[in-house]
Formats: sequence, C-alpha cells, structure tokens
Amino acid sequence: MGGLFNRRKSGVNRCRVIGIAGAGRGTGVTHLTLWTANYLSSSLRHRTAVIEWNDHGSFGRIQEIFCRFPGRTPDARNMMYKIFEVAYYKGGNSQVLAACMGGAYDDIIIDFGEMRPSIRAEWLRCTLKVVNGALCEWKLGEVSGIFNRGREPLWGVDIYGCFWQ
Repeated sequence: MGGLFNRRKSGVNRCRVIGIAGAGRGTGVTHLTLWTANYLSSSLRHRTAVIEWNDHGSFGRIQEIFCRFPGRTPDARNMMYKIFEVAYYKGGNSQVLAACMGGAYDDIIIDFGEMRPSIRAEWLRCTLKVVNGALCEWKLGEVSGIFNRGREPLWGVDIYGCFWQ
C-alpha cells in the first residue's frame, strides 16, 4: 500500500490516476473508492476527484442524500458536485477523465465497478491499478475466477484488495 498513499513529488505537476475495478458485482469498489478519496483529501490534503465509470448510479444517490441538508438544492443535471473537498463526477467517460487530468487535481480515482471488457483498456492505462474482491462465501468464485476465465491474465495489477463481508 506504500504506492497508494506515499508518492515522490517530481518536478512535473502530474496527477495520479487510480483505477479500482471489482472481481465481480457488489465487491465493495465504490466503498473502497470513497474511503481512498476521503483519506487522500482529508488526511494527506491532496486535491482529489472521483469518477463513477459504471452505470450503478451510486454517485447520484449520494448527491440526493447530501443535497437534503439546508442551503443545498439537488440538481440531477449537474454531473459534478463536491462533498468534503472531494469532487464527484457522475457518468464517467474518457472526456470526463481528460477534463479532470487537465484540472488541478493531485489524484483522480475511477470507480469502474466490476471488471468487464469495455473498461479493461482504460483501467490498464491508470497509474495505479487495483482489483477488489469480496471473501464472502458466495463471491469466492468471482475472486478466483478473475485469474483463470480463459482470457488474458490480469497483468500490471498494483494492488489486490479482498474484504470479508
């Protein structure tokens, strides 16, 4: 985990892109994404953005909940909002990522949801690649199966995370 939280400052002002994908659906990718974003932002004071690059709609539900507080008005059309200094982007794609990379962020974390062929190439381009799995009995097949489904192996993975649920 040293590569995730500690990084050397280089002369180039370049953001780090952290891609998090799950071994299957419901493995805690969004949870891990938000934990990481809030740690980087609040503890390390990194300017942090998170991008929801899946169709689960979790970031929209988070926006609805936080907009219930006084002084905030919900706007479902707004694709970006901030909570505790973390910028949340709904409906991620390559254009959203490019805009974030051109901005003033130190870290961009992408919530890819479950690993699937349509996101694999973009996930492999991330600076730091994370695969998350759940060790509950009914999800063990997904964790072990991601390495031997008769397709290319997951090369280039920086961190494998598994959680007991």
